[in-house]
Amino acid sequence: MWDLTTGLAVSTLIGHTDRLSATAVADVAGRPLAVTASADGTVRVWDAMAGEQITVIAHDRTRVTDVAITELDSRAILVTADNRGTAQVWDAETGDRLGALRGHNGALSSVAVDRLRGDPVILTTGWDRTARIWDLRSGSEVAVLRGHRNMVTGAALTDFDGRAIAVTSSWDTTARVWDVATGKAFATLRGHSGALTGVAVQRVGRRLTAVTVGGDSDRTVRIWDLGTRSPVRAATGHTDTVTSVALAPEDQPPIVVTAGEDHTACVWDARTNRQVAQMRGHTAAVTAVALVRSGDRLLAVTGSADRTARIWDTASGAAVAVLPDRGSAVTGVATGTLDRHPIIAVTTGSPHSVAVVWDVSDLEAAEKLCEYTGHRAAITAVVLTRIGTHAVAVTSDEAGTSHVWYVASGRLIQVLHGRRGAVSAAAGARLGGRDLVVTACRNHTAYVWDLSSGHCVRTLGGHTAPLTDVTTVTLDGLLLAITAAEDRTVRVHDLASGRPLTTISLPAMCASVTAAPDGTVVLAIGQDVIVIALENWRSV
Repeated sequence: MWDLTTGLAVSTLIGHTDRLSATAVADVAGRPLAVTASADGTVRVWDAMAGEQITVIAHDRTRVTDVAITELDSRAILVTADNRGTAQVWDAETGDRLGALRGHNGALSSVAVDRLRGDPVILTTGWDRTARIWDLRSGSEVAVLRGHRNMVTGAALTDFDGRAIAVTSSWDTTARVWDVATGKAFATLRGHSGALTGVAVQRVGRRLTAVTVGGDSDRTVRIWDLGTRSPVRAATGHTDTVTSVALAPEDQPPIVVTAGEDHTACVWDARTNRQVAQMRGHTAAVTAVALVRSGDRLLAVTGSADRTARIWDTASGAAVAVLPDRGSAVTGVATGTLDRHPIIAVTTGSPHSVAVVWDVSDLEAAEKLCEYTGHRAAITAVVLTRIGTHAVAVTSDEAGTSHVWYVASGRLIQVLHGRRGAVSAAAGARLGGRDLVVTACRNHTAYVWDLSSGHCVRTLGGHTAPLTDVTTVTLDGLLLAITAAEDRTVRVHDLASGRPLTTISLPAMCASVTAAPDGTVVLAIGQDVIVIALENWRSV
């Protein structure tokens, strides 16, 4: 069980001997309860906070497909749905069976509890292409909703224009809106390209909306205005994996720029989540993105497997410059300033591992400041930072070494001999007068280096798979390192002590992470970008 405010686990429910098939939670008389169903043939009710088991219900003759829990007359009531088409009602405290709801012809796909005109009801959906509504007190059938052409996967109830309505989702790619009194559908929501796996309804201001969730072949979530039966916002964005994300500086408009394997980069308004520009021109996956201010313009710099780096105007999405092809795929880009001039560092991998720094004050004639060729392995990451007043670059490679060199001249300062696995990403920081760099490695660990001494001063552990990215941010006076890994977690560390602060579990691997001083954290996960408020996940 997880606390959604802190992101911390509050209890672990141990007792099942096989995989779980369904879960549900509810607050009953001020007590948080959890229900779990398992392939071991049991359904278990738990005190969610204490992690203590309250009761075990044997369900060994059928497979439970879904569970729901609610409160009725100050009593905790459990409802189970099974693969034989029956929903059963139980006393969650004693495990006594109170009744069975039969009517479906085939396995049930979902069960939920809700209220209809103030009365408690049960909603069931099934493989027989129907959804059914039942009176919880009497067990009698209130309505049967027929019309879908494939399995119904979810249902929700609400009031609309003075009448009770239901919204259902189905594998037939549609959601339908029903008048419960007549059992007739009066609207069909079309737009998904594949099966739907669930539906919910929510009132946003004066607007009543439905949220529909697509399955593996669709992979979209759509929001519908039930008044107009039309999408609230058309889905836009990347059509392949998002590889990198960048946040605008604090003094710039709140935008997020994303890079993707679909050969594009997108600009998003962080306040509305709307795409405001799309940058097209690369002919292969865009592997890196960074932002830099030049005069009164905010520019995006992208690197690609097509061996080019391009500069874009984020306001219009127009390309303003293309940096020369260096003969290898671009593996990283970083931005900074030198003598108040905007600069860009571009790195490439094998077979021509090189880092080039450009002054982009004049976009029509970008000036190459230096070229660094000291790496013997493919360069995988670059960060522009400072040692005292000097602008330096830190480039890392597949061999696990990081080179620190002056941006103005390309002269090597020192090599950080990690030899601890390939470096995936790096981020700079300044702590207590010391200039640091954090390297995220494929050996499941991040390392903190003092750039002046070249010593590793701290390790950041906890991940169980190769790291994919790292970023640093100061929040409420605390310098944090945020690491992402292939283990589907993002971890927040106190950089001063190395102490782990919290772990955020994700539905899939996070490929890129960035953060802003206001606590905004942006995560690239598959084709999606997730924005969270870090203060809601801290445990300090």
